[in-house]
Amino acid sequence: MNFRRHFFAVLTALLITTFARGADSTPQERFTEARIAFDQGDFSKARDLGEALVDEKNYSPALFQLLGNTRYRQGDIGHAALYYQRAALLPAPSAETRQNISHIHERTGNFYFPSNGIRQQFASWFSRAQWLTIAAACGWVLTFCCIIAFFFIRAGNLRALLLTIAVLALVGETSSILGWLWHPSFEKFHDIAVITAKEASAYSAASTTSKSLSPLPPGSQVRKIKDQGSWSYVEFHNENPPPEGKNIRGWIQTKSMTTLWPYDPACLE
Repeated sequence: MNFRRHFFAVLTALLITTFARGADSTPQERFTEARIAFDQGDFSKARDLGEALVDEKNYSPALFQLLGNTRYRQGDIGHAALYYQRAALLPAPSAETRQNISHIHERTGNFYFPSNGIRQQFASWFSRAQWLTIAAACGWVLTFCCIIAFFFIRAGNLRALLLTIAVLALVGETSSILGWLWHPSFEKFHDIAVITAKEASAYSAASTTSKSLSPLPPGSQVRKIKDQGSWSYVEFHNENPPPEGKNIRGWIQTKSMTTLWPYDPACLE
Protein backbone atom coordinates (compact mmCIF):
# COMPACT_ATOMS: atom_id res chain seq x y z
CA MET A 1 0.00 0.00 0.00
CA ASN A 2 2.83 2.37 0.91
CA PHE A 3 4.60 1.46 -2.32
CA ARG A 4 1.55 2.37 -4.42
CA ARG A 5 1.12 5.63 -2.54
CA HIS A 6 4.79 6.46 -3.03
CA PHE A 7 4.61 5.55 -6.74
CA PHE A 8 1.64 7.84 -7.41
CA ALA A 9 3.23 10.65 -5.42
CA VAL A 10 6.40 10.45 -7.54
CA LEU A 11 4.37 10.25 -10.76
CA THR A 12 2.32 13.30 -9.77
CA ALA A 13 5.46 15.24 -8.94
CA LEU A 14 6.99 14.37 -12.30
CA LEU A 15 3.86 15.48 -14.15
CA ILE A 16 3.73 18.75 -12.25
CA THR A 17 7.41 19.40 -12.89
CA THR A 18 7.05 18.65 -16.59
CA PHE A 19 4.00 20.88 -16.90
CA ALA A 20 5.68 23.71 -15.04
CA ARG A 21 8.78 23.48 -17.22
CA GLY A 22 6.63 23.55 -20.36
CA ALA A 23 4.60 26.49 -19.05
CA ASP A 24 7.70 28.49 -18.12
CA SER A 25 9.53 27.89 -21.41
CA THR A 26 9.29 30.55 -24.07
CA PRO A 27 7.92 29.93 -27.59
CA GLN A 28 11.46 30.26 -28.97
CA GLU A 29 12.72 27.62 -26.55
CA ARG A 30 9.94 25.23 -27.52
CA PHE A 31 10.59 25.90 -31.21
CA THR A 32 14.24 25.05 -30.64
CA GLU A 33 13.16 21.89 -28.83
CA ALA A 34 10.96 20.97 -31.80
CA ARG A 35 13.87 21.49 -34.20
CA ILE A 36 16.13 19.32 -32.07
CA ALA A 37 13.46 16.60 -31.98
CA PHE A 38 13.21 16.80 -35.79
CA ASP A 39 16.98 16.55 -36.20
CA GLN A 40 16.99 13.51 -33.92
CA GLY A 41 14.27 11.81 -35.97
CA ASP A 42 11.52 12.17 -33.34
CA PHE A 43 8.98 13.51 -35.82
CA SER A 44 5.94 12.91 -33.62
CA LYS A 45 7.41 15.07 -30.86
CA ALA A 46 8.44 17.76 -33.35
CA ARG A 47 4.93 17.78 -34.81
CA ASP A 48 3.22 17.98 -31.41
CA LEU A 49 5.48 20.78 -30.19
CA GLY A 50 5.12 22.73 -33.42
CA GLU A 51 1.35 22.41 -33.67
CA ALA A 52 1.02 23.40 -30.00
CA LEU A 53 2.88 26.61 -30.83
CA VAL A 54 0.53 27.25 -33.74
CA ASP A 55 -2.48 26.69 -31.47
CA GLU A 56 -1.01 29.38 -29.22
CA LYS A 57 -1.00 31.78 -32.20
CA ASN A 58 2.74 31.71 -32.79
CA TYR A 59 2.83 32.05 -36.57
CA SER A 60 6.11 32.26 -38.43
CA PRO A 61 7.49 31.00 -41.76
CA ALA A 62 10.16 29.00 -39.91
CA LEU A 63 7.57 27.22 -37.76
CA PHE A 64 5.33 26.34 -40.72
CA GLN A 65 8.39 25.23 -42.68
CA LEU A 66 9.43 22.93 -39.82
CA LEU A 67 5.92 21.46 -39.60
CA GLY A 68 5.92 20.93 -43.37
CA ASN A 69 9.25 19.10 -43.17
CA THR A 70 7.98 17.02 -40.26
CA ARG A 71 4.78 16.00 -42.02
CA TYR A 72 6.72 15.20 -45.17
CA ARG A 73 9.06 12.89 -43.25
CA GLN A 74 5.98 11.19 -41.78
CA GLY A 75 4.64 10.55 -45.27
CA ASP A 76 1.74 12.99 -44.88
CA ILE A 77 2.14 14.83 -48.18
CA GLY A 78 -1.17 16.70 -47.94
CA HIS A 79 -0.45 18.36 -44.59
CA ALA A 80 3.17 18.96 -45.64
CA ALA A 81 1.93 20.91 -48.68
CA LEU A 82 -0.55 22.75 -46.46
CA TYR A 83 2.15 23.96 -44.08
CA TYR A 84 4.49 24.94 -46.91
CA GLN A 85 1.73 26.98 -48.50
CA ARG A 86 1.03 28.66 -45.17
CA ALA A 87 4.72 29.48 -44.81
CA ALA A 88 4.66 31.06 -48.27
CA LEU A 89 1.91 33.48 -47.19
CA LEU A 90 4.15 35.11 -44.58
CA PRO A 91 6.93 37.45 -45.70
CA ALA A 92 9.34 36.64 -46.95
CA PRO A 93 9.04 33.02 -48.13
CA SER A 94 12.42 31.34 -48.34
CA ALA A 95 13.81 29.64 -51.41
CA GLU A 96 13.52 26.35 -49.51
CA THR A 97 9.77 26.86 -49.05
CA ARG A 98 9.24 27.55 -52.75
CA GLN A 99 11.39 24.55 -53.68
CA ASN A 100 9.41 22.26 -51.37
CA ILE A 101 6.11 23.44 -52.85
CA SER A 102 7.46 22.80 -56.36
CA HIS A 103 8.81 19.40 -55.34
CA ILE A 104 5.43 18.23 -54.05
CA HIS A 105 3.73 19.61 -57.15
CA GLU A 106 6.11 17.64 -59.39
CA ARG A 107 5.67 14.52 -57.27
CA THR A 108 1.87 14.48 -57.02
CA GLY A 109 0.69 16.69 -59.89
CA ASN A 110 -1.53 18.65 -57.52
CA PHE A 111 -3.60 21.56 -58.78
CA TYR A 112 -3.03 25.28 -58.22
CA PHE A 113 -4.89 28.34 -59.35
CA PRO A 114 -2.91 30.34 -61.93
CA SER A 115 -0.67 33.04 -60.48
CA ASN A 116 2.06 35.41 -61.49
CA GLY A 117 5.10 33.85 -59.82
CA ILE A 118 7.47 36.81 -60.25
CA ARG A 119 4.87 39.31 -59.08
CA GLN A 120 3.99 37.22 -56.03
CA GLN A 121 7.64 36.72 -55.10
CA PHE A 122 8.22 40.48 -55.27
CA ALA A 123 5.10 41.27 -53.21
CA SER A 124 6.05 38.71 -50.56
CA TRP A 125 9.22 40.56 -49.57
CA PHE A 126 7.22 42.58 -47.02
CA SER A 127 3.78 42.53 -45.41
CA ARG A 128 1.06 44.89 -46.67
CA ALA A 129 1.59 47.17 -43.67
CA GLN A 130 5.32 47.32 -44.37
CA TRP A 131 4.74 48.11 -48.04
CA LEU A 132 2.40 50.92 -47.01
CA THR A 133 4.98 52.31 -44.58
CA ILE A 134 7.68 52.28 -47.28
CA ALA A 135 5.33 54.01 -49.74
CA ALA A 136 4.55 56.74 -47.19
CA ALA A 137 8.25 57.27 -46.41
CA CYS A 138 9.10 57.51 -50.11
CA GLY A 139 6.24 59.96 -50.59
CA TRP A 140 7.58 62.25 -47.87
CA VAL A 141 11.12 62.11 -49.32
CA LEU A 142 9.74 62.89 -52.79
CA THR A 143 7.76 65.85 -51.52
CA PHE A 144 10.64 67.25 -49.45
CA CYS A 145 13.18 66.99 -52.28
CA CYS A 146 10.85 68.61 -54.81
CA ILE A 147 10.02 71.54 -52.50
CA ILE A 148 13.68 72.21 -51.71
CA ALA A 149 14.80 71.79 -55.34
CA PHE A 150 12.14 73.98 -56.96
CA PHE A 151 11.56 76.69 -54.32
CA PHE A 152 14.88 77.15 -52.53
CA ILE A 153 17.62 75.99 -54.89
CA ARG A 154 17.52 77.25 -58.46
CA ALA A 155 20.56 75.49 -59.91
CA GLY A 156 23.72 73.64 -59.09
CA ASN A 157 24.84 70.18 -58.11
CA LEU A 158 22.72 70.13 -54.95
CA ARG A 159 19.56 70.65 -56.97
CA ALA A 160 20.56 67.85 -59.34
CA LEU A 161 21.19 65.58 -56.36
CA LEU A 162 17.80 66.41 -54.83
CA LEU A 163 16.02 65.72 -58.11
CA THR A 164 17.85 62.40 -58.44
CA ILE A 165 16.73 61.45 -54.93
CA ALA A 166 13.20 62.54 -55.83
CA VAL A 167 13.17 60.26 -58.89
CA LEU A 168 14.43 57.32 -56.81
CA ALA A 169 11.78 58.07 -54.18
CA LEU A 170 9.11 58.08 -56.89
CA VAL A 171 10.31 54.69 -58.13
CA GLY A 172 10.32 53.38 -54.55
CA GLU A 173 6.83 54.70 -53.89
CA THR A 174 5.45 53.20 -57.10
CA SER A 175 7.08 49.83 -56.35
CA SER A 176 5.75 49.89 -52.79
CA ILE A 177 2.21 50.61 -53.95
CA LEU A 178 2.43 47.73 -56.42
CA GLY A 179 3.80 45.47 -53.67
CA TRP A 180 0.86 46.46 -51.48
CA LEU A 181 -1.65 45.78 -54.26
CA TRP A 182 -0.09 42.45 -55.28
CA HIS A 183 0.42 41.13 -51.77
CA PRO A 184 -1.90 38.14 -51.06
CA SER A 185 -4.29 39.79 -48.61
CA PHE A 186 -6.71 37.59 -46.69
CA GLU A 187 -9.64 38.59 -48.90
CA LYS A 188 -7.92 36.96 -51.88
CA PHE A 189 -7.76 33.48 -50.39
CA HIS A 190 -10.12 33.32 -47.39
CA ASP A 191 -12.15 30.68 -49.25
CA ILE A 192 -9.15 28.60 -50.40
CA ALA A 193 -8.62 25.13 -48.91
CA VAL A 194 -5.93 22.51 -49.46
CA ILE A 195 -6.52 18.81 -50.04
CA THR A 196 -4.88 17.02 -47.11
CA ALA A 197 -6.35 13.53 -47.59
CA LYS A 198 -4.13 10.94 -49.28
CA GLU A 199 -6.89 10.16 -51.77
CA ALA A 200 -9.66 12.54 -52.78
CA SER A 201 -11.86 13.08 -55.80
CA ALA A 202 -14.36 15.61 -57.09
CA TYR A 203 -17.81 14.26 -57.99
CA SER A 204 -20.69 15.59 -60.03
CA ALA A 205 -22.98 15.27 -57.00
CA ALA A 206 -22.63 14.97 -53.23
CA SER A 207 -22.23 11.19 -53.36
CA THR A 208 -19.36 8.78 -53.98
CA THR A 209 -21.64 6.83 -56.35
CA SER A 210 -21.99 9.82 -58.68
CA LYS A 211 -19.68 10.52 -61.64
CA SER A 212 -16.06 11.20 -60.70
CA LEU A 213 -14.88 14.44 -62.32
CA SER A 214 -11.23 14.30 -61.34
CA PRO A 215 -8.89 12.95 -58.67
CA LEU A 216 -7.49 15.64 -56.38
CA PRO A 217 -3.87 14.87 -55.42
CA PRO A 218 -2.66 15.89 -51.94
CA GLY A 219 -1.76 19.56 -51.73
CA SER A 220 -4.25 20.65 -54.39
CA GLN A 221 -5.95 24.00 -53.90
CA VAL A 222 -9.73 24.31 -54.11
CA ARG A 223 -11.99 27.33 -53.72
CA LYS A 224 -14.93 26.62 -51.43
CA ILE A 225 -18.29 27.77 -52.79
CA LYS A 226 -20.74 26.24 -50.32
CA ASP A 227 -21.03 23.51 -47.70
CA GLN A 228 -23.73 20.88 -47.54
CA GLY A 229 -23.39 18.59 -44.56
CA SER A 230 -20.30 16.43 -44.95
CA TRP A 231 -19.81 17.62 -48.54
CA SER A 232 -18.55 20.86 -50.05
CA TYR A 233 -19.08 22.35 -53.48
CA VAL A 234 -15.72 23.63 -54.75
CA GLU A 235 -13.88 24.94 -57.76
CA PHE A 236 -10.38 23.89 -58.78
CA HIS A 237 -8.01 24.51 -61.68
CA ASN A 238 -7.14 21.38 -63.63
CA GLU A 239 -4.35 21.86 -66.16
CA ASN A 240 -4.58 18.37 -67.62
CA PRO A 241 -7.83 17.91 -69.53
CA PRO A 242 -8.64 20.00 -72.62
CA PRO A 243 -9.22 22.85 -72.84
CA GLU A 244 -5.99 23.49 -70.97
CA GLY A 245 -6.41 25.56 -67.84
CA LYS A 246 -10.05 24.67 -67.33
CA ASN A 247 -11.70 25.49 -64.00
CA ILE A 248 -13.89 22.63 -62.81
CA ARG A 249 -16.60 22.64 -60.17
CA GLY A 250 -17.68 19.60 -58.23
CA TRP A 251 -18.43 18.08 -54.86
CA ILE A 252 -15.78 16.77 -52.48
CA GLN A 253 -15.95 15.36 -48.98
CA THR A 254 -15.29 18.18 -46.53
CA LYS A 255 -13.05 16.02 -44.36
CA SER A 256 -10.58 15.65 -47.24
CA MET A 257 -9.56 19.33 -47.17
CA THR A 258 -8.26 21.90 -44.67
CA THR A 259 -8.69 25.67 -44.83
CA LEU A 260 -5.47 27.30 -46.03
CA TRP A 261 -5.46 30.07 -43.40
CA PRO A 262 -7.98 29.57 -40.54
CA TYR A 263 -6.03 31.90 -38.25
CA ASP A 264 -6.13 35.63 -37.53
CA PRO A 265 -6.09 37.42 -40.92
CA ALA A 266 -4.38 40.44 -39.35
CA CYS A 267 -1.14 38.40 -39.27
CA LEU A 268 -0.95 38.68 -43.04
CA GLU A 269 -1.63 42.38 -43.41
